[in-house]
Amino acid sequence: MRPGPEVLAAFGASAGPVRLPGGQGSAWQAGQIVLKPAGPPPVARWTADLYRDLADHPRPGFRVPRPVCSATGDWIAGNSAVGTWVAWQLVPGEPADWAGVSPCWPRLIAAVDALMWGGADPVILDELAGQPELDQLLARALVYRIITELIFRRDDGAGLEAVARASQPVTDLVLARLALG
Repeated sequence: MRPGPEVLAAFGASAGPVRLPGGQGSAWQAGQIVLKPAGPPPVARWTADLYRDLADHPRPGFRVPRPVCSATGDWIAGNSAVGTWVAWQLVPGEPADWAGVSPCWPRLIAAVDALMWGGADPVILDELAGQPELDQLLARALVYRIITELIFRRDDGAGLEAVARASQPVTDLVLARLALG
């Protein structure tokens, strides 16, 4: 779902929204802000408070986006007709390059997120070839990720479709690896 004019105005967006690549396909850049569906309001507000606090106390090598308040002073804008949205200040940088070697791969491969949402090539699993029970851990991480996404997106048909599309190739990969034993 694309953020509508009322959502853009609520967050003071200076440009029309452009879908951002990668991730879950639900983030939009509008000028210097990034808009995302809010999800459950208590979780969205808690996350925004946490990120605000983290942004207020920066640490070397660790960046987080600062949340943007809506015109009402809430972290959330919108309603059931247009969807509810949160906004974050754009953090400049480049997306991860999954073609090379990354020291973060073991951590990302363990939440299955690099494969499911990051478009990583399955060859990255070779980096963890010596890990005991790797395939069992991948299977458990995949089940956890799918169940979590289904619970949080249960009322979002487009979100459920995105989860199904993103998880199918990873499910096929994990099942094939488990079959090889």
